[in-house]
Amino acid sequence: MGSAYTESMNIVKTDGPDRVRDALVERIWDRLSENAPVLFLASGGSTAPIAASVCQTLVARHPDDKAALRLLFAVTLADERFGPEGHNDSNWRRLLENGLDPRAVASFPVIKGRGESDDDLDASVRRFDSFLADAVGRHAAGDLFIAGLFGIGKGGFTAGILPESPIAVMPQGGGPFAASYKSALFTRITITPALFTHVDFAVAWASGTEKKADLSSIREAGPYSEKPARLIELARESIVFADREAAP
Repeated sequence: MGSAYTESMNIVKTDGPDRVRDALVERIWDRLSENAPVLFLASGGSTAPIAASVCQTLVARHPDDKAALRLLFAVTLADERFGPEGHNDSNWRRLLENGLDPRAVASFPVIKGRGESDDDLDASVRRFDSFLADAVGRHAAGDLFIAGLFGIGKGGFTAGILPESPIAVMPQGGGPFAASYKSALFTRITITPALFTHVDFAVAWASGTEKKADLSSIREAGPYSEKPARLIELARESIVFADREAAP
């Protein structure tokens, strides 16, 4: 299951999410301005408005050649709640409702089609894993920059990976890069711990006093399975932004 030693995890106190957006925009734009392809892993929940704003800002910076931007900049999810395409609890739907224009970037929603049966679930997972495996191959060849925006949920979960869930105990090496499991509320399709090691720039956002204890605990040593948010530190570079109520 692995152990994390996260005393060095960089937690930055900020007054609001604008600084989160700006950190991602500047890092991604540095790559896009050099015609270097980027994959952006977005999350739902409280980070959905930030993720959509990142995409909107980048589109606005690239006004003259939309076709070129679609070739260079791809957006998908770090996790999705399984169900019919566009269902009420869908993280992709939250991105769209917050202003993501799926025609302006190369969009890869995790769920396609009816999303009603175990066969549909298996097909969605295989499709997502294949997409991520291709991204990992391009990343290993130096042909892709991978950035991610993650939330930190109660108990220290992230990217839909709950503590001690079947995904949380998966190894950090090898593959697969996507998997699914049934939680109390949702059937979730998520990235796996193995993908975090291929992320170049991971940014997390936490807000509210209820997150203070979780941010304190993820800085302590312990298995990733106990506090999956510790997986963020596996990225080549990671920053956790917290508002003044959440910062430890």
